[in-house]
Formats: sequence, structure tokens, C-alpha cells
Amino acid sequence: MSVQVESAEPLLTHADRCDRCGSRAYVLTIVIWSPTFRGNGELYWCRHHWNAHREALTPMIAVLIDETYQLNKHIEDDKHIV
Repeated sequence: MSVQVESAEPLLTHADRCDRCGSRAYVLTIVIWSPTFRGNGELYWCRHHWNAHREALTPMIAVLIDETYQLNKHIEDDKHIV
């Protein structure tokens, strides 16, 4: 069972970086221990790598913070700039 955290304000900042590529992270997962995963439990993801690994990680996720909605928000904000 996993818990998805929702917040009115973003919890991840520009300083949070994807553990795979170093891009800005929009997803944080805290995984439970399993034989295939050995680490501190916190994994930060850019949207690209989150989409690539989501299916494999889902059974191991204890906490999920998904702020990829911010990417769409930035696109919508740019449409209003004249």
C-alpha cells in the first residue's frame, strides 16, 4: 500500500534533482526495502525517468509525491504571456 502526498504548495524545489540524470525532479518516491532495491529509500525522478520506471517501482512505493502537474502549469502560464 502506498500513500500519495498532496499539498497546495509544491514540496519539491529547484534543488531537488533526478537521481538518474540530474534534471529537476518532479517526483519523489520513498520505497520499501526489497531484494531488488538496496538504498536509502528516497528516489527523486524527472518526469521522463519516472514514466520509464513507474511500473517497476509501483509495488515497492511507500510514499509518492508527484508534482508533474507543475510542468503543465508552466505551459499554461506561458500561453498568457503576450
